[in-house]
Parts: sequence; structure tokens; C-alpha cells
Amino acid sequence: MPLPRIASRPPGPGTYTPPGAFSRWVTINNPANPTAGVVASPFCDTWAAMRSMSGQELEKAQQIAQHSTHIITVPYQPGIPQNGTVTMLEGSLVRTFQVEWVDDVEERHIELRFWCFEMQAQTSGN
Repeated sequence: MPLPRIASRPPGPGTYTPPGAFSRWVTINNPANPTAGVVASPFCDTWAAMRSMSGQELEKAQQIAQHSTHIITVPYQPGIPQNGTVTMLEGSLVRTFQVEWVDDVEERHIELRFWCFEMQAQTSGN
């Protein structure tokens, strides 16, 4: 059995995500409002760390956001929309995640953790 990469482990209490874990290029999108005719627009592109929640985190997620299944961590950026989406390209697959809650860890403006669930996975037209 191969040893797990240190960068893939979830950060412990009082620690932050190691830089090597930011291995996915994602787009953070502003929320859409179909009733007002507003479509989702890109807010920024950034590196991110993504992982599925463990059992204990899923219990906590049930208290915060009912459907969360993934935590996506990005370096802190001001003005991140609370109810936006995060999209990422994996090969020919475009994955879209709905952000349910944004956590500014210890409110130190170092990293943001998005508690989210996967909305859809579509094949890229490229």
C-alpha cells in the first residue's frame, strides 16, 4: 500500500493547508440569479486543494450546510461570493460545485474553505 502524500492530509486544528496541496486550477463564479436575468460570471481563477469530507466532517456539515460533500480550499481573496459556484476541468470533464458556506479559517485572511456539493459533471466540448 502506498504511503499517503502529506499534502493530501486534512489540516489539523490551528494549521493551514500545505502549499503542495493546492494542485487544482479552479474558477470561482459569482452566483447566478435567473429571475433577474443574471447569469453566473467568473469572479477569479486560482489554485485550490479539494477533498471529500470524512465521517466526522460530514456530521459537522449537517449542522452548517445540509448537502456538503467536499471541502475546496483556496488562498484568501477579498470579495469571494458566498453562494457562488466553483468549476474545475479534469481531463475532458467539467465539474461544478455549489458553495454552501465559506469559512475564513480563524478569520486570519490566509485561506478560505468552501463547503460545497457537486452539482453536475459535464463532458467538455474541447
